[in-house]
Amino acid sequence: MKVEDYLRVFYGLASSRGRLYGLLSQLYVRPPDNEFLKELFSREFEEIISGILAQPTITGELGEGLELIRKFIGEWRGKALREALEVVTLERNRLLKGQVLPSPCESTHKGESAGVAGFYSRVGVRVPEDTEEPPDHLGFELDFMRFLCGEEAAAWREGDLEKALNLVGMQNAFLKQHMKIWIPDFCDLMFEEAKLDLYRGLAKLTKGFLSQDERLLNEFLSGMAEALEEAKPENIEKV
Repeated sequence: MKVEDYLRVFYGLASSRGRLYGLLSQLYVRPPDNEFLKELFSREFEEIISGILAQPTITGELGEGLELIRKFIGEWRGKALREALEVVTLERNRLLKGQVLPSPCESTHKGESAGVAGFYSRVGVRVPEDTEEPPDHLGFELDFMRFLCGEEAAAWREGDLEKALNLVGMQNAFLKQHMKIWIPDFCDLMFEEAKLDLYRGLAKLTKGFLSQDERLLNEFLSGMAEALEEAKPENIEKV
């Protein structure tokens, strides 16, 4: 493969990861409404899920989560939208508004969130002032990863290798230092407490995707480190 081919592959991977982070963020942050449910129940959304499930890399909790969400869609698509909206809203409030579970914020689970704000400020990210949720809310941490993936994709597209690798490193650090230390445990709690397959699936999908993404970032950074080491002048075999 040529360098340009690798850049296109890396661009596509970062873009795909960013889209899934964005979708997960919306499911945690966006209050349900009729438009939300119409999108969720659309044939297009179901086809997207089926397409993802067909990929050989989709296994374990990632696949279980998508299957549960698809099951929810199949069971509720034919019912009245008003009834579905009422049930989903009640369930979301119960699980994500501190009614039966600790609030989905890092500081609630780990006691402080100053490090989160530090990561945000490094790349000029600010949480909207009109939001009800704090900066360390699960949905915002997911959206921060969406932003970083988008910036990484742009760097690959522009051929800026140094910037792209710095962004990959930042994603890896944020995932390890913040997201992975509390979100998987929260997802386990949400899965056990949830009554709707939509939120049981969301819990599995979130936990599974974070685990897969951590492995992917580790493998990518390890591979790039080896490639850069081999490319050093002293390691290039002379003819």
